[in-house]
Amino acid sequence: IPTSKVRFFRSNFWGSGHNLGYCYYYGRSIPVDKDKARECWEKAAILGDIAAVYKLGDMYRYGDLPQNLDFSHALYKRAFILATDNSENYYVAPDAFLRMLKYYPDDIAEMGYSKLTIALSCVTGIKKRIAEGDNYSAKVLADAKTVLLKLIDEQI
Repeated sequence: IPTSKVRFFRSNFWGSGHNLGYCYYYGRSIPVDKDKARECWEKAAILGDIAAVYKLGDMYRYGDLPQNLDFSHALYKRAFILATDNSENYYVAPDAFLRMLKYYPDDIAEMGYSKLTIALSCVTGIKKRIAEGDNYSAKVLADAKTVLLKLIDEQI
């Protein structure tokens, strides 16, 4: 893809692709259409959108698309790597971290990261979202705290 087209898409599609995917996936203001959600997330994922990458992983993991746990794993790993480069983005990085912590925690250590540090970063980021008025993150925070407590227990 020519650089000028990548710049155009990044400036005009970045963020909106995964947001539109959420609308289609969850039926927010439009009818549910998981095929269109997938299309939006695939386009956004190509541009490096972290949420789009892990949402595609979810679709392959949970059977919205033909279940493929190996591909889901690869997508979660890609989202994790992107998130480590954007860890200050507490609206998406914690969700990418949490998927790896829940399903593939040993990969985190193999990539040279501390599972405990990633889990703490995950909980901290989600708490920031909630403090700013995010009403959708309470369950995610509970999941992250469970993972963090499990990791602490393993250290003791």
